[in-house]
Amino acid sequence: MTLASGDSAAAPYVLGHSAQELQRLTLQARLLAPITRRLLLAAGVASGMRVLDVGSGMGDVAFLAAELVGPAGHVVGADLHLPRSLTPAREQRPSQLRT
Repeated sequence: MTLASGDSAAAPYVLGHSAQELQRLTLQARLLAPITRRLLLAAGVASGMRVLDVGSGMGDVAFLAAELVGPAGHVVGADLHLPRSLTPAREQRPSQLRT
């Protein structure tokens, strides 16, 4: 089954999108960033690559991937709940984000 962004059949994010939950996710991403970076490097993500982050939420993994692929690469993040979860990313890294 394929669901497009905004499809009414999409299940809501179980933990919601409250400010407290988004803050928790940000803290979690910071704590796991070194492990996530090692995983991306082990997977072969490198300069100049194109990366697709499906279910990217607030974009924490996508931003890590963007650091690894550099200006010669490209990262696309996709999420069913993009409008709600993207707001913190827009505030934290506006120059790195295109929508």
